[in-house]
Amino acid sequence: MKFLKRKMADRKLDPGKIDTIIGASTELKGDVFFTGAIRIDGHIQGSVSGADGVVIIGKNAVIEGDITAATVTVGGKVTGNIKSDDLEMLSSAEIRGDLKYAHLSVEEGAIFQGNCMTVNGTNDTNDKEELIWKEKPPGQNQASST
Repeated sequence: MKFLKRKMADRKLDPGKIDTIIGASTELKGDVFFTGAIRIDGHIQGSVSGADGVVIIGKNAVIEGDITAATVTVGGKVTGNIKSDDLEMLSSAEIRGDLKYAHLSVEEGAIFQGNCMTVNGTNDTNDKEELIWKEKPPGQNQASST
């Protein structure tokens, strides 16, 4: 796990490069589409999408919807699915939903309830994989080694 943590740390975003900030006192209802980097400290009821972007979810943030981005760091509460090349769950994270990721980092104390699926990347999924995902969630009917 140290290798993965080092790799994720190398990809950390310079705080000066955040394009959009949704403050702690902000509540949004609806889908959010962005480019670049977004930091969320408020409450969003809707999806958050930025295919090549970076999402940083603060420890007091609440997201009720799906998240799709190249890099996602979760410190708050998410109820919804997350699809990301690089997904980091901080110790304060609470995620209830399914995860698709190429790289995952989880700090001790993070809470997760759902299914996990490793993929080649957010842009490498195809219709066949999506169909398998809907029909047979990860972990079901898979052979186990004895």
